[in-house]
Amino acid sequence: MNSIKIKKIGDKIFIRFNSRSFLQNQVRSMVGCLKYVSTGKWDFNEFKKAFKSKKRIKCAPPAPACGLYLFNIKY
Repeated sequence: MNSIKIKKIGDKIFIRFNSRSFLQNQVRSMVGCLKYVSTGKWDFNEFKKAFKSKKRIKCAPPAPACGLYLFNIKY
């Protein structure tokens, strides 16, 4: 992951991930984890444990695909 940018405009949250490549459902999984932290279902230590485990089974449920868009591809 090269960078992650999070911006809130009105009632919408924009999250931009920049990486050389992505795994299947990786972005949905990361957004699901961020949602758990933002809603108080996880504290930062729980997020850190899930992240360091490198196992999807320990992650929050993935975010739904609706509302997620592939913005740009550079070769």
